This record gives sequence, structure tokens and C-alpha cells, in this order.
Amino acid sequence: GQAPTTTPSPQTQQAAPQPTPTATYAIIYALQKDGSKVEVTRVAEGGPEVVLGRGELSKFAWRDPDTISRVHIKVKLSGGRVYVRDDGSTNGTYIDGNDIRGRGDVEVPPGKEVVLVNPRNPVVKLVFEVK
Repeated sequence: GQAPTTTPSPQTQQAAPQPTPTATYAIIYALQKDGSKVEVTRVAEGGPEVVLGRGELSKFAWRDPDTISRVHIKVKLSGGRVYVRDDGSTNGTYIDGNDIRGRGDVEVPPGKEVVLVNPRNPVVKLVFEVK
């Protein structure tokens, strides 16, 4: 009694097609008045959104940190793109001078600054670097 021989399935068919590598995380930087960047935190692709407010950002404020809401923005990374949401901060969040309050997840184009409170007299400026 010999055991039946099974023909091994060809290995070439086993590998699933690799998706195009996307970003794995983005670094959230606060801009200083002299233009230098300081890392605030990171947000992972497909991971939980990052909540930023007065507690996280007051040390990066150019002025009046009390104008930052306790929960000011939420940041997520999806498909290698950064999205920012402001569900109704007291003083608003601005991309290209447009207030994004209540507009849901708004994509931040690469290199664009996100300005908290006042686009002409910023309290915090954030930039994102997708890795």
C-alpha cells in the first residue's frame, strides 16, 4: 500500500499580487515662527485618527494658546492622503484661507499648511509629511 502522490501546486500561482506600496505613516509637524518644523506626532495609514487640541498643541502656539479648542482637529491617513476634520472648534481651522469647520474629512494637499484659529494671524500652523 503506497500513499497516493499529490502533485505540488505550482508555486508561481501562490503569491498574491502585491498592492502598490502606499504610505505607512505621516508625520505631523508644527511650524515655528522662524520656519523650522517640530514633530508633533504621527498618524498611521488606516490607523486610528489622531486628535489634536489645546493639550497637544499649546506649546507650539505662536500666541494665545487658549484660542485652541480642547478637541480642535482630527487627522487621519487614508490611501497615502492626509485628511483633517474640524467638527466645530471654537475658532476654526483653515486650509488656503478656507474654514473647514463642519465639512467632514478634508484632504490636505501635499505641502499645504493647516492653520488654526486665524489664517491671517495664526495660532498654530501644521504641515504633514507622508512617509
